[in-house]
Amino acid sequence: ILLFPFKDLSDFVSGQVSSLTQDAVSLQFEDISLGLFPIGVELSNVHIENRFTSPIRCDSVRVHPSLWSLLITKQPGGSVGISNFLGADIEASLSTGKKTQEGEATKAVKIEISHLALAKASEFAKLSTPLKGALDADAQGELDLTLKVQPDFDFNLKFKDFEVPQSNVATPMGPLVLPDL
Repeated sequence: ILLFPFKDLSDFVSGQVSSLTQDAVSLQFEDISLGLFPIGVELSNVHIENRFTSPIRCDSVRVHPSLWSLLITKQPGGSVGISNFLGADIEASLSTGKKTQEGEATKAVKIEISHLALAKASEFAKLSTPLKGALDADAQGELDLTLKVQPDFDFNLKFKDFEVPQSNVATPMGPLVLPDL
C-alpha cells in the first residue's frame, strides 16, 4: 500500500466521476491520501464543476466512513470535513440515533460551519444583493432515513459584521431600492 502511486489516481477518479455522471460533474484534485486510523480518504485542492452551480473549490475534503455502521448495523454513518469552502470549514457527521415512538431507527446528524464568508457565498449563489460579514452555524438532530417521521433539528446561526449594502430588487412595478442594513 505504501508504494502505490496514489497521485496517479486523480486522473482515474476524475474520469470515473465524469463518466458516471454523463459529463454533468467534473472533479479535479491535486492529491489523494488514504488513512488507516481512522479509515478514510482525503482529497486536496479540490475543484468541482457542474451544470447547476458556480465552480466549487476547497482546500481539502476528508471522508471517514463508520465501519461499525456499515458492518454491524448495515446503515450509513461516518463523517465528512471540508476545509476552506467559501472561507469556511465544514464538519458533518452521521451516526446511530434514537428510535422513534413508532419504533423507526433514526440517524443522529450534526453539522458545523465555521466562518462562512458571506461575500463569497452571495457571489457563489449569484445573489442580486451582495452580502458582507461571516456566518457560524451548527445544526444537530435526528433524521429518519425513510422519512416516515418528521425530522427533529436544532439550528444555531451567528452572524458577525453582517451587512446588506443598498441594492435594487426587480419587481413587476419597477426596481425597488433596498436601503443599507
